[in-house]
Amino acid sequence: MPVMMVGAPSVRAPADPKSLPRFPRRIAIVTSPTGAAIADMIFPDGFLSELSAATNPLKKAFGKTGDQITMREVEQAIAAFERTVIAGDSPFDRYQYGGVNTAMSPAAIRGLEVFRGQGRCVSCHVIEQTQALFTNNRFHNIGVSFVKMAGKEEEVVKAFLEAKRKGASVDIEVLTKENTSELGRFAVSEAFQDLGGFKTPTLRNVDKTAPYMHDGSHKTLEDVVKFYNNGGRLEETDPLSPYLDGGIRPLNLSEEQQADLVEFLKALTSPQFAKQ
Repeated sequence: MPVMMVGAPSVRAPADPKSLPRFPRRIAIVTSPTGAAIADMIFPDGFLSELSAATNPLKKAFGKTGDQITMREVEQAIAAFERTVIAGDSPFDRYQYGGVNTAMSPAAIRGLEVFRGQGRCVSCHVIEQTQALFTNNRFHNIGVSFVKMAGKEEEVVKAFLEAKRKGASVDIEVLTKENTSELGRFAVSEAFQDLGGFKTPTLRNVDKTAPYMHDGSHKTLEDVVKFYNNGGRLEETDPLSPYLDGGIRPLNLSEEQQADLVEFLKALTSPQFAKQ
């Protein structure tokens, strides 16, 4: 039961999406409201112009070269590639929806029970009766990277709001200032409850998408599980954010439960994705 995981803009995709280039991960941010301004900042001078050689996949896809290639074409290329990213038929899918009891290992099955039970992961990474997107599409403050901004919250918020009132680009402020990037959804909404809030990502293929969290601060799935088990901090000596969502608290999982949970997360990898 394959599930298309990434929504794409309503654009016309080239006949063969595989002919499109694989851009660096950082290019994804050009889909922000001020994408053009961000493009000027994140790409080296002449980067887009260099994509004008006769062998350039963008020329093959759009019939354009040089300055004709704008961020619009780049966004369309990304959208076309995203349409090829399919998640489904993972061991979890076969176990949960296909009725194949042997599709997941015993450890992964135990991990699923932790995921649904004591781990409370399912509160945000949703599993439904007929499908599992593993996200509630909401924003949450789980405490990631608070250690960077601890004690500076008021100062960072004040400086950001002043810059924003003077016409500064939200995207550029967030992408160029480390502490400002930790404001999360607040940078857009200016709602206090959104301070440090980031959108819940899907967990599909998560074993193949390290590093983790919005800033890549967690290198392994074991780190992620440890972070949640400690109630929103990687080490018990790290400061706790006073802005944590109410559901973030110590889980008291045993070492075996944590290991089982990691095994379950690995069972969310789709074979089509693993081959890429």
